[in-house]
Amino acid sequence: MSSRKQVNVRVDLIKATSMTALVWIALAGCSEVTPMKVVVEHSQVYFVVAEGEALEIAVDAIHLLREDCAQDCVYWERRVKQQDFDLPPVYLPGDRIAYGAPIPLTAETVPPKSLAPGRYLLTASITFRKHNGDLGGGTFGQRFELNQNNGQWTISATD
Repeated sequence: MSSRKQVNVRVDLIKATSMTALVWIALAGCSEVTPMKVVVEHSQVYFVVAEGEALEIAVDAIHLLREDCAQDCVYWERRVKQQDFDLPPVYLPGDRIAYGAPIPLTAETVPPKSLAPGRYLLTASITFRKHNGDLGGGTFGQRFELNQNNGQWTISATD
């Protein structure tokens, strides 16, 4: 691929990522921004729903982007098929979402790619029910670096 095409691909990725973030910020308004914890166990990457006000959580969209790549940087994406305002108890705080696994009420829009060492950005939007019964919405995100040492995966958080 020529240098000009690589630059155009990177610029397009930055624009798409920036627009997604701006849309989420605009939609989220006063909603919470909740961190996700990223863990590895037995070579499986998990995203752990943070503790907080939320009692039940439904994932509306989840994206895993590789930050240090030139093309095909979306490594996994799922989006809600149909908004369900009755919000079944899909996830509870502390529950784990396995990388590449099905998520209730969502459809896969980008199938999971094989993970490789590098820098990633996990972002998602959620609908949640608070302890008082009110529904809310918000976003969560986490930057992390995936490393492999002697065949073992490790995670380090990045800013």
